[in-house]
Amino acid sequence: MQLSEDERLASALKEEGLPRRGPYADPPPSHLSALNGLSLRRSNHTSKAFLDVDAFRCHLHNIRCSQCRADIPVSWAKIATRTETAIKEKGTLHPFLQCTKCKVWSCAGAGCQEYRETVTGLEPSASIPGLTIAWCCDGGRLFLIFCLACGTECPTETLSTSGFRRRTRFKSDPLPQKQKTTDLLSTISQLEYASSQAKAILSKASKPKSVLSKGTGYGGAETQPQHTPAHPFLGPTLPTMSTNLPVPKPEDRKLAVYLQALNKVLPSSSCTNHRVFNSGHQPVVGHMMARSPILNTVSELLRQTCVEEIVSLAQVYLSLLVFLTALTNHKDLDALFVKEMVLYPRESQLGPSMFSSFNPISHVASSSANDTTTSLNILLQTLGDHCSHFVRTASAHLNQIDQDGGLTMKLVNQIIQTADKLSASRPKLAASYLEHPYGYPRPPPQTSSVRTRGQVARAAIEAQLAQQRKADAEMASFHRENCVQDLPDDTILESFYFATRARDVEALKQCDGRMKKLAMQISSLRSGLPQGIYVRHGTSRLDVMKVLIVGPSGTPYEDGLFEFDFFCNERFPLMPPEVQFRTTGGGKIGFNPNLYNNGKVCLSLIGTWTGQGWEPQRSTILQVLVSIQAMILTNEPWYNEPGRETRTDTVRSEAYNCEIYQYTIRHAMIYWLNERL
Repeated sequence: MQLSEDERLASALKEEGLPRRGPYADPPPSHLSALNGLSLRRSNHTSKAFLDVDAFRCHLHNIRCSQCRADIPVSWAKIATRTETAIKEKGTLHPFLQCTKCKVWSCAGAGCQEYRETVTGLEPSASIPGLTIAWCCDGGRLFLIFCLACGTECPTETLSTSGFRRRTRFKSDPLPQKQKTTDLLSTISQLEYASSQAKAILSKASKPKSVLSKGTGYGGAETQPQHTPAHPFLGPTLPTMSTNLPVPKPEDRKLAVYLQALNKVLPSSSCTNHRVFNSGHQPVVGHMMARSPILNTVSELLRQTCVEEIVSLAQVYLSLLVFLTALTNHKDLDALFVKEMVLYPRESQLGPSMFSSFNPISHVASSSANDTTTSLNILLQTLGDHCSHFVRTASAHLNQIDQDGGLTMKLVNQIIQTADKLSASRPKLAASYLEHPYGYPRPPPQTSSVRTRGQVARAAIEAQLAQQRKADAEMASFHRENCVQDLPDDTILESFYFATRARDVEALKQCDGRMKKLAMQISSLRSGLPQGIYVRHGTSRLDVMKVLIVGPSGTPYEDGLFEFDFFCNERFPLMPPEVQFRTTGGGKIGFNPNLYNNGKVCLSLIGTWTGQGWEPQRSTILQVLVSIQAMILTNEPWYNEPGRETRTDTVRSEAYNCEIYQYTIRHAMIYWLNERL
């Protein structure tokens, strides 16, 4: 006997131990029977659940007034605008939509026939600072989840379909030329914006037109270090830096409210109210959140490695932790936290897909065609480890770290506790409807046991590539675990070039926030250092650092070990760190036009050459380290000498490389084997 689709679905759900998906509804809250004496009517219809996103999308196409049965057109722009307005005005977010014909407010929940003459005086179902949330049924709550999951972007009306009662355009229908042009221009503008941002970030490391803009090079050994007169630290008095946290920007507050509101409306198995909605199966909620641009924003926030930036967004990160906890409190959402996140293109995200001809369900099964990225779980654990390292680093200077009223340590400890809690719980994946939207898996593809010679050769190549990827991953893991460590103060000062000044620095007047800035920058090194750079700092002397840079491959410095001493004096971060090159063959060898035999390092970022100098509010120790590795230890160091950048002399450049490579073997390899290891 052949089973129907519903019967097969019920059987599959029964085998997986999940409740059957079908129409259900919670009893409406008792306080909504009469709201402040305002007229409110209820029919015998109750809100219902949806089996898939297509059913919910169809409902959005057919929202009608509960009184006059007129169509209520809805668009992505209207939903985003009403949500943003409620947050901006600190008002009430509700599922009621106003009919343009009879001016009555009707609930947008499926199957709900409630309507009212005004939405003022709604009794809240949940509230957060700056926003009140109210719903009358489960369908209304689902509509609010959809409104918030569409993200913080507020599109213009021209980029979305204005109404749902118009004919739906299918894939076979040609798009109007105007819409094609609009979409193309939108895509181009996004690419140009991303390109401009990338260029701005990499401008300091890109190849410039001259050596001066490059920030490297001495004219000769007798040339004195040159400083930019505009530097603020050249004044006669010692300026101070404000340690006050910046006021949250409007967009940061908006994101924080979105995350907190989602925490209130998302189903939670631990919540006793609205038992059916919270404990029942909610496949549509999982699909909505999977395609929500909010997840991309959350992923970007979790990748942040600068503690200073995290503290400046304290409100956002506290809301983020609450949101991540909410994802693990329901069986249809925990997969979003544990599994690799699918990177849907913009046109496939929740808002555009619901208000266009795109069919979301038909593409869920083929989500493997889209790129994936690290799961939120792993990103949170990485951020927790990063914060733990910051706590260990700053433990000896808590009196200076807590100048902001203890906010830094409280926020960092909260991140660590949340990461440990969610890691220990390890949410169980009951069923992933992101892969099996209809409750049962598809049969695996059939493969043949007979392989051709071409297939065997490809398999061998793939095996070699897999082995290489494994080795690279092991090396990356080793570097991440050992790139930044602390040593006893006496051990590191024993062979430190600036040891005398370092011992006397505590008796001098120090710049405000000096140790806090050092603790934050050192903690950022652990996750931001490129492979080949290793840093050791004093246990309690964060201003004293030993740096070892492995020569990059493809250069005359390849596999050599080059030692540098970094000292952040009492005026840091208003002044750049002082750097001394130690691998000089006893003061005899200059490895580069920018690395002299007396140990001087020529780099505009540290004030030893004209060009882009140190910016106290933006420049970091990480930038100095990356500049030395990428701009000084290059594959053609002969051109680092000023005046040579405009001419090509391959013969002299290759001869110089051969000479440097011999120095590298003798003083950066054999020396370490014989004297230091």
